[in-house]
Amino acid sequence: EFNIKRRKEQTRMQDEALAIVESQAIDQSDFAIVLYDDSWHEGVVGIVAGKLKETYQCPSAVFAKADDVLKGSIRSIPDVHIKDLLDLVDRENLGIIEKFGGHAMAAGLTIKPDNFDAFKDAFTEAITKHLKCNLKLQGTNSVLEGIAFFQEKLHSKKVRAAYKLNVNSFRGNESLQLMIESIESY
Repeated sequence: EFNIKRRKEQTRMQDEALAIVESQAIDQSDFAIVLYDDSWHEGVVGIVAGKLKETYQCPSAVFAKADDVLKGSIRSIPDVHIKDLLDLVDRENLGIIEKFGGHAMAAGLTIKPDNFDAFKDAFTEAITKHLKCNLKLQGTNSVLEGIAFFQEKLHSKKVRAAYKLNVNSFRGNESLQLMIESIESY
């Protein structure tokens, strides 16, 4: 009975979260999802964050009210080390995060309800210290979209890049995307 109730709650939260994301005016330059609803249950925020991460291929944070704080769970993509990112957000925005812990792909955290918007802005900004670019292989006409996280702007149009192939899923459309591991001008 408990498991059935939990699954219903999970399905409801997932449906609501997906509806919120679909209704927002977002585009492919948005690289993070941060959501909260006071009717959501803290026991399934991790599962819902994982579903959003899989659906939109970007780090996703989902929060629920727990007593007088918000408890959140974040699921990340391989190219964004989420614990390191939270360290950065915490250092640059003292007092926004009450406590956090985790590893490269998943983290949990606690914030005060009044700090939700500030956390959302700081987290989203930290994710978007990224470089989005179109790369054309020298000697061909093939152009592929690429993204590199935590990368400074380049000073030349000629680059050397090491990357992994990835399928970018966005609102039902799939396209090939290069997840750039290293990129340098030459």
